[in-house]
Amino acid sequence: IREELRANGIDVYPQKEFDEDAEDRMINEKIREMIPFAVVGSDQEYQVNGRRLLGRKTKWGTIE
Repeated sequence: IREELRANGIDVYPQKEFDEDAEDRMINEKIREMIPFAVVGSDQEYQVNGRRLLGRKTKWGTIE
């Protein structure tokens, strides 16, 4: 799954821009090694921050 994500240019949490310092980078790399936690699919479109995206709405927000 990780190779498919990379091959298709799909960004997953935590994105590289969250690697603000060496400690953050180390923690985020540990998280990235455990990905995927889950795969969420959807055929529903939502408007989020002026962008249309496919996602799934939960009580915590929209999963893209």
